[in-house]
Amino acid sequence: MSARVLLILSICINAALGGYLVFKSQTKSRPPGQGTVASPAATRPVPKVADSKTLTVTIPAGTAFDWRIVESEDYKKYIANLRAIGCPEETIRDIIIADVNKLFEARKKEIGGSSTNRFQYWRGGNFFTDLFNEEKLAKYKELAKEKQALLKELLGIEVAEKPDPLGGMNPYETLLDFLPADKHSGLMDLEQKYAAKLMKSMKDLTRNPSLAREIQREKEAEMAKLLSPQEKEEYDLRMSQTAMIMRMQMGDFEMTENEFRDAFKLRKAFDDEFSVMGVPSNTQGDRDRRAAAQKELDVNLKAVLGEDRFREYRYDQELASSSLNDIAKEHNVPKQQAYKVFELKSVAQEQANAVRKDQSLTPEQRQAALDAIQTETRNAVNSVLGSTAGDAYFAKGSWLRNLNRPGQSGSQ
Repeated sequence: MSARVLLILSICINAALGGYLVFKSQTKSRPPGQGTVASPAATRPVPKVADSKTLTVTIPAGTAFDWRIVESEDYKKYIANLRAIGCPEETIRDIIIADVNKLFEARKKEIGGSSTNRFQYWRGGNFFTDLFNEEKLAKYKELAKEKQALLKELLGIEVAEKPDPLGGMNPYETLLDFLPADKHSGLMDLEQKYAAKLMKSMKDLTRNPSLAREIQREKEAEMAKLLSPQEKEEYDLRMSQTAMIMRMQMGDFEMTENEFRDAFKLRKAFDDEFSVMGVPSNTQGDRDRRAAAQKELDVNLKAVLGEDRFREYRYDQELASSSLNDIAKEHNVPKQQAYKVFELKSVAQEQANAVRKDQSLTPEQRQAALDAIQTETRNAVNSVLGSTAGDAYFAKGSWLRNLNRPGQSGSQ
């Protein structure tokens, strides 16, 4: 999977998150009014409600209004008390709907698991996977039906709710678990704003990487007004383009939380300098500096993970974005065995590049040498994967097919 595709995917995820939070904020019930209200002495009869008796509530003249006078754990009695003090029907509906929503939100959390179950931002993949858990979705659906039935019984009307695109599963309770809820909306508005800017400018970003830097600076400036430095660091670990792409590229490789944090700091510094928002600079000078910085990044990552785990991390990333991944699964090639293909690739491409740069060779000699490297490498790949899987990989693996081309090293 190319860096451009990964960038677009991560932008879309952030935009979707922003849209979902806006949707949720618009569908929340209005909370009941608060405060004290002076009321004359009054005794009001209450209309009969199913399973309840006529009720009177007396409030002495000159007494400040106190919600404790009418609150009750029994919803039907609660409604009767509200009517007894002359509360308008529309306000009663708002109060009851808000209270019932609060009750069922608590029950949803019980289904979803403990609120202390943190979002594991250091794990590969993306957090949307758990959102589509069939068992949870079925339970949420039943809970929504139960809530609607209760509201109809209490209020005598159908309470319409906007359709929920995620079936009641709210990713923000875990994704942004480190932040107070009052900051969520502002952050998601900001993510939507800059995701829209990036998507609108996508055609220009590869030709003009400085545009990506400009957009990034604008976003960072606005972000600094919303978050403390510590909150910004935690936010970046979960929501930055670097973090999103890192998780997408990890494949099956597993890091500890501390390893991910250390690796993220290194990768984020590299991306900020050479690949802002996933868009690399395309000048020769920048490409040379980027290649040198990539070697330094690899050395530092090796220090974080250890040599053997770094090798597995690098090859897992490559395997996840390679046609070899599907071929290995189809032909039951163990992952560690498939890694050897990438070792062969590295050696073969280095040899082929040396031949292409050798000015002492005639075109015919150069082509013959490249053909020999390709044949030898293809035989080695077949030995590693087996001839059937090896032939399938040659048909799909462009780096191997391109290995004997005089002016091309092959990139996949």
